[in-house]
Amino acid sequence: MLKCPCGKVYVGQTCRQINARIKEHRDDIKNFKANTYTDTPVSCPFNQNRHNMSQLKWLVLEVIQLPQRGGDSKKILLQKRHCG
Repeated sequence: MLKCPCGKVYVGQTCRQINARIKEHRDDIKNFKANTYTDTPVSCPFNQNRHNMSQLKWLVLEVIQLPQRGGDSKKILLQKRHCG
């Protein structure tokens, strides 16, 4: 979860290392250009409101361990949400 100073919240999910995903978001913010690959739901409002990078607050809500044999991560997440 990412919280902007203006109160907007972005919740995403990734199967990759969280540090790599946060770096991508930071790079998109730093290199933002409208109507390009850097124009994302995170980078666009951040740049429109001229927030400072140090104002961003990152929080990992949950870490879900996938079975060792892999599997369909979306299916596993859906089952977890519905079955508790």
